[in-house]
Amino acid sequence: MSSNPFLSQWLSAANAASGSWRGFWTAEMARQQTALVTEWQRQALQFWTGAWAKAALAPTPSPAPVAEHAVPAAPPALPAPAALPTAEAAAEPKPLRTAKRPVQLRTAVERRKAAKPAPKRGRTPVTRH
Repeated sequence: MSSNPFLSQWLSAANAASGSWRGFWTAEMARQQTALVTEWQRQALQFWTGAWAKAALAPTPSPAPVAEHAVPAAPPALPAPAALPTAEAAAEPKPLRTAKRPVQLRTAVERRKAAKPAPKRGRTPVTRH
């Protein structure tokens, strides 16, 4: 049976058209999926933070009225410090931090030489006990 050139051209055009429509549908599905996830996240955030928002917006009771001639209470006394540093301790120099020894950089060839040799390929000997 021989091929039909008209049918071949018609199928090629149909395939091209369906490819463009498939691209439009895929893009629309991606847009809708993004919108759905965004809305779901917004609703979940609103649900979980809604109690806090309501509590923050609720009216707070006003404080009790204070008489004009009332004297505020004295703040509590602070405890005395355990020990103050002396002048001699302050004059003593602190030891300097020494820098760490610089890392010696090796080339790839040096790293290969220092690495363990690779095991030999082939059969491993069988040991009997």
